[in-house]
Amino acid sequence: MNRLKIPMLLAALLLSGCARESAQPQAMAADALEGSRWQLASASQGPLAELDAARRVTMAFDAAQVSGSDGCNRYVSGYQFDGSRLTLAAVATTKMFCAGDGSIVEKAFLDVLAAPMTLSRQNGGLQLEAADGNVLRFEPEVPPGTATQ
Repeated sequence: MNRLKIPMLLAALLLSGCARESAQPQAMAADALEGSRWQLASASQGPLAELDAARRVTMAFDAAQVSGSDGCNRYVSGYQFDGSRLTLAAVATTKMFCAGDGSIVEKAFLDVLAAPMTLSRQNGGLQLEAADGNVLRFEPEVPPGTATQ
């Protein structure tokens, strides 16, 4: 009887570990981005990690396009996603004057978008690893006027 209990206990422990969301990056289905909206929460290096203006950086994926704020101006681009690799077409932006650190953040973010990057889900957020090794973590965007608790 005890011989059966140990393997069953081990199997139950293994299965319960699979049920939790992993802290490790997870690949996504190609259509998983469609309709999602994200706001930059952190970056591992450079102006996107150091400047408050970076908190205005957003990404929204709709109708095979990505758009949002680059920290100063609005941007839009077509994109291709294959489950882990995100590649953007040419990025179009508005050309408004950026006061303060906005232009520094804008340049840093547009530089990230210029090269293919690795994209994954992690802890309910979106993790983007740029070609230069910078890791950007995005959280779901809270619509303006929505209270958070």
